[in-house]
Amino acid sequence: MPNNIPDRDWVINGETLVRVKFGAHISPTVSNISGSMTTLCELGLAEDQIRIRPRFVHKDINVDDYGPDIPADVIALMADCTISMNLVHTSIPTLDVCLGEALGGQVEDSDNDGSLLPFGTLPGAGLTLGRGCQPLASGCHYVSLSLLSPQLKLPWRFPTAYLYGTPMEWPLGTKYSSISLNWRAIPYSAPTGSLVLSTSGVAVPFGEVYSSGSVLLDHGMDN
Repeated sequence: MPNNIPDRDWVINGETLVRVKFGAHISPTVSNISGSMTTLCELGLAEDQIRIRPRFVHKDINVDDYGPDIPADVIALMADCTISMNLVHTSIPTLDVCLGEALGGQVEDSDNDGSLLPFGTLPGAGLTLGRGCQPLASGCHYVSLSLLSPQLKLPWRFPTAYLYGTPMEWPLGTKYSSISLNWRAIPYSAPTGSLVLSTSGVAVPFGEVYSSGSVLLDHGMDN
């Protein structure tokens, strides 16, 4: 916990700016995001409270001596986290990239000039988001999600997050749109082995995946 947080006090985060960071394959050419620092983008301002819901997974170990209802011990089986928010003053190009990454990446145009087909064109089913790549590396489609905290000084960062389920609700009308987003963060870990050539000649990661030391969330800041 940052040392500026008192032991006990009113917890008021204040306004929250949401920022996202993409894999190195995202560039101004393919994303329509202006500026040179395209891997760190402002997504929008929260209209109201952002809700962070960690989910801890446990499994009971049952033995006869304890009976059928009380476990002799409990296995901790990792955790994930959901984050829900309503955004105003939103960057639409940045949101389009977030949505495309959650689908496994936007589809490249067949003319091989590096351009992408419009958002809403789906890639093939069965693609993984991580692709075996390190977070923020080219080809990794998880998004680093950051919630700033200029008043409380307690930011939240989710290094490998994606929009999931019903990812977005976008009301249309004559008033400004408060866009609802639903995120899920997982403790993604890339394989530890080196790249090997597949039968098609493409370099792919090969090795073990270790849960120990994987990061679900922290209170750091993306640069």
